Amino acid sequence: MRFSLPALAQRLTGSGYQKVHDDEEKITHGGRGILARIRNSSSRVKIYVGMAIAFIFVLGLNLSSGGPHLPNSNPKEVDAKYLHILIPANKRDINLCKTVASAAVLKYPIPTLVNWKKNFSDPVFGNVGDSHIGKIKGVLDYLNTLPADRDDDLVVLVDGYDIWFQLRPETLLERYFDINQRADERVQRRLGKIAAKTEGIRQSIVFSAQKKCWPRDSDDPACFAAPESSLPKDSYGPLTDTKVDNDENEYIKFRPRYLNSGVMMGELGSVKKFFNRSVEVMALGQHKGSDQNVFSQIFGEQEFQREVIRERYLTSSQRFARWLKSAFGMKEASVLDPHPTHKLMAPAEGAPFEFGIGLDYASALGHPTVFAEYDSEWVQYNDPASIEQASKKLGISPQHVHGLPDDIAGSLPPFWSQNPDSDGLPQDQDWSNVSLHTNLWTANVPAMIHHNAHINGMKNLRQKSWDKVWFQPYLRPLLDAYVNEPYRAFAVLRDGNKETAWWSRYQIKWETHSDKADHEWVSWKVLCGGGEFEKELFRDGLGPWEPPRFDY
Repeated sequence: MRFSLPALAQRLTGSGYQKVHDDEEKITHGGRGILARIRNSSSRVKIYVGMAIAFIFVLGLNLSSGGPHLPNSNPKEVDAKYLHILIPANKRDINLCKTVASAAVLKYPIPTLVNWKKNFSDPVFGNVGDSHIGKIKGVLDYLNTLPADRDDDLVVLVDGYDIWFQLRPETLLERYFDINQRADERVQRRLGKIAAKTEGIRQSIVFSAQKKCWPRDSDDPACFAAPESSLPKDSYGPLTDTKVDNDENEYIKFRPRYLNSGVMMGELGSVKKFFNRSVEVMALGQHKGSDQNVFSQIFGEQEFQREVIRERYLTSSQRFARWLKSAFGMKEASVLDPHPTHKLMAPAEGAPFEFGIGLDYASALGHPTVFAEYDSEWVQYNDPASIEQASKKLGISPQHVHGLPDDIAGSLPPFWSQNPDSDGLPQDQDWSNVSLHTNLWTANVPAMIHHNAHINGMKNLRQKSWDKVWFQPYLRPLLDAYVNEPYRAFAVLRDGNKETAWWSRYQIKWETHSDKADHEWVSWKVLCGGGEFEKELFRDGLGPWEPPRFDY
């Protein structure tokens, strides 16, 4: 069964949902369904169609060739790009299988396993000795194999052993572009439009954000030069950004402000430039065995030098106003000010430290649970009483969550399938009917959950919470449906009069791609097969799973 556009729009729109916040950075992405998205004339990038419209969009195309396909229309108005999903992982693991399976059932592109089967102590690999640092060289090596004309593609890089996807790729894409637009507006207000344009400052890479600066020292630019979070200053109540008397985590009331490396999304060309710089920093030997340490240093240097750029472009009137404030004892603090312990940088000419990096302060793309162990809960949006109860449990009064975010409500339903009669999935359920991991303080539902909290054995939540994610009870038929669907665009984005169709680079969906030349494709049996792995994944007692097909 295929839905017509009006039928699908009616199915997705439902009765509508109340926006949670009107504040700029309390995320309430999207319109109120597909038809509303098509009518919306805002300049913000809108994903107005999911998989069903992508099917209409590519109907009649020749799908046998290997590149992304364009419809027969004016190429000035239509584009096609790849979304590359990269997962650093050198060995099989049940938690890697959960990451891969969660991406598959949501119809993300086939991921590429980076550093697959590699030994990080091998001299051939540079004797890096640690998978976190090996991630940097491995990712760069893989990116350098991609064609130079793909620099406008997007890359999603996620940790391999503690990430679960929970929302559609069209929602992730929409949020990425929305985050960048908001960030560009903030930067222009901070630096001035002339400075931003002249120096080419534009956000194109987004990292997750966390509450504590780690593992850098507090006197490093990564910490003291990090911009203030864009979330409202009362996001966690009157104690927001205040250390509390909590032996487990004194940062529990802080807004996310510092870089976390577990989820990164960016333009391929920008990401390659960033990883080239990361290799240079890594070569200095001060990485402490942590990719996050390297990435945070680059981000901190960028932010310090952005303040240098801001100072450079001050007008005469702005300089006079600053002098006047200082004369009356109202001098505004700057990261450039002399400080007894801060490690200040030498001002640079131009913008050599600019990499277009920003942070996902609202955790719209991915939510790191470290230092935020008690921010979130699994809730069902058609059960307001459960949301109220969960909020009270976390001491949130009045509650902050008042309805399902519009971008989720307007995306393809969770159990949509091309062949609903044969797949045995609950087609009548929408996103309000399923359990969603929700930040009850910021009222945000992340596209990905990053299980990196570790106090009190919370890493075990990767096992204990697996049956709470909405797709787990239906994992087997959802994987069947994913493999059975033909190769096609998985999302279409609209920006003004321009449309972009987003594709997977690979047509194969019954195996996982890797960067290992002599083992490029990894079968399900090799990656996740075996009694204990599949018993934990499916929890249905039906034994091993085999892809329903091996060709199209």
